[in-house]
Amino acid sequence: MLKDFLAKVRTPDDLVTYAGGAGYRIEQASAESLFAIGQTTYDRYSGSLNDDELDAVNGGISWAMVGLGLGATLGIAAVTILTMGAAPAIGLALTYGATTMSSVVGGVVATGGAFAFSGAVTLGAVGKVADTVIDAVHA
Repeated sequence: MLKDFLAKVRTPDDLVTYAGGAGYRIEQASAESLFAIGQTTYDRYSGSLNDDELDAVNGGISWAMVGLGLGATLGIAAVTILTMGAAPAIGLALTYGATTMSSVVGGVVATGGAFAFSGAVTLGAVGKVADTVIDAVHA
């Protein structure tokens, strides 16, 4: 249907005729107005985009946010690996009453949060430096 429309409608007169054939009435002035708007839009968006326009379209990339996410992920992974490695010792401490499960969970959560936070801050800062360098090169 769209291919048929595009093949048949090339002018405001064609639009009036096409619409009439489909059972709709469009005034000549409305058809001309629609074509003017379409031509303006086409002219505006048919060229190439510069770097700033591309960044606006795709949102750009924030290396600070990439670093933040990567740092948090690595921090959580590190505490998970450390906790798994300490599992036998934690199991013995629980068995002999040297600690409680709530203390273990609290410690893992606190340590995990600290690792995630420090990783996020560190790599977020590295990403921010990368953003600053890239902006300076583009300027």
